[in-house]
Amino acid sequence: MEFTGLMDQFGRALKATAVAKRQLALEESAPTMTGVRSIWHEGVASGLTPNKLARIMRESAEPGADLTDYLTLAEEMEEREPQYRMALGQRKLAIRNIKPVVTAASEDTADQELAEEVRKLIDNTQFRNIVMHLADGIAKGFAVAEIVWSMSGSAWKPSRILSRDPRHFQFDRITGRELRLREDGNPDGLALTAGKYLIHTPVLKSGTPIRQGLARTAMWIFMLKSFSLKDWMAFLEVYGMPFRIGKYDDSATEADKRALLRAVANVAADGGAIIHKNMIIEFIETKASAGGENAFKGMATYLDEQFAKLIVGQTMTSADGSSFAQAEVHDDIRLLILRADGDDLAATTQRDLIDPYIAFNKGVPKNGTPQVTYPVDDPEDLKALMEATQKFVEMGGEVPQGPVLAKLGWREPAEGEKVLKRAPVTVAEPSRRFGKAEQMRRQKLAQAMALSLLEDPITGFSTEMLDEWEPQIDPLMKAVHAALEGASTYEEMQAAIAGLAGKFDLQPLIDRLAAATFAARVEGSENNGG
Repeated sequence: MEFTGLMDQFGRALKATAVAKRQLALEESAPTMTGVRSIWHEGVASGLTPNKLARIMRESAEPGADLTDYLTLAEEMEEREPQYRMALGQRKLAIRNIKPVVTAASEDTADQELAEEVRKLIDNTQFRNIVMHLADGIAKGFAVAEIVWSMSGSAWKPSRILSRDPRHFQFDRITGRELRLREDGNPDGLALTAGKYLIHTPVLKSGTPIRQGLARTAMWIFMLKSFSLKDWMAFLEVYGMPFRIGKYDDSATEADKRALLRAVANVAADGGAIIHKNMIIEFIETKASAGGENAFKGMATYLDEQFAKLIVGQTMTSADGSSFAQAEVHDDIRLLILRADGDDLAATTQRDLIDPYIAFNKGVPKNGTPQVTYPVDDPEDLKALMEATQKFVEMGGEVPQGPVLAKLGWREPAEGEKVLKRAPVTVAEPSRRFGKAEQMRRQKLAQAMALSLLEDPITGFSTEMLDEWEPQIDPLMKAVHAALEGASTYEEMQAAIAGLAGKFDLQPLIDRLAAATFAARVEGSENNGG
């Protein structure tokens, strides 16, 4: 049975014949102990020179070439260069953490159910780990994972997805684009079984896949930094040590000269030496040592920045930034790169996993196949969102609660569930120490004050404070005058006033004095321009 509507990336129809299905259930590209698919490889990075690197890059770009040295060097760079590994790891992890979105071909029940099957197929830990391996194609130009299919119930499903060493593959010798499995004694390699491999070839530039990998550019940076670090280490061996000069006279023999040379060399290591009394060793202090150290450090820092720019498009996430505006620009670049990586991953997943899964189990769906995307949303400032929402609501606007909860990551509380909420505002009840008559009087006073405040807030307020002042203080003043009239000495006057304590309710007077004091302060501030 052949489904002509669905094909792999090389234009071959996906087949579900009995022979093809048996092949799908076997490991086709397993590594071996010996031969061209051996798991052991000699290192390339040690002793790397410009001529050696130029040869490796030239040979790897030829159609059908043996890519072992090129891919081994790309692997060793990640092991030896921390900055390269960190920047590449940042980009890989960002891709791994994009959540896939599967869209059904239509609203039909069958299409919705098929989309749910596909969603379970790719939204799991096993496939996310494979995504991390596939992302290695960003560095090397391509990455390969082999799918081992098995019958689960009545459906063919991937039982295992195995990461494969890219050194076990080669490109065809005609176009340089079709990936083939390396085989001993076969310079053309073996054609890969359709529907059995995830082959990720990110589109980073035009040209054949092997020339698109970022490792191709990073190799030159790696070599230059290796030279800089070697020179820096050699510099540090003699950093701070004085330059040593041995002097001999005309009578010195060749044996004397060799002895003096050994003494000069041993001074640095042993801290002491013996020489003839007629010979002299001088120590000359160098002034440019610090400048040399800064030169090496500056070169290493510059090359680290080139790694970051090449892989993540900016330096803010790998080094200290200089401004908030620069950070925003760099963040935009990061999002552009991540969206492009998400598109590349979606194309690979759709073509090499989803379409074969549907072809083997459903044939060609009437409405088409579900489509996967890896969308990257813009980062949202939740604080700004809440401030804007609050202001809008306070102005009388209405905002649905659901979207706001979703943005903040909250959900609607379940029935009976305890919730956190704003404490209710309590209003103190009016004092009950006043009778009805006093409360009525105060209410009338408040109304009168409100009317007067509309006309003149300050003058009206102070005027109302003076109303009914005499009726409140008159009984007290009359009692004081009577007490004073009956007293003939100062002591008798004090005793008479003390005897008035407890005979009068002074609270209304205290309240009136407090209000009058407040009114006086308000009017004074107004008159003083306060």
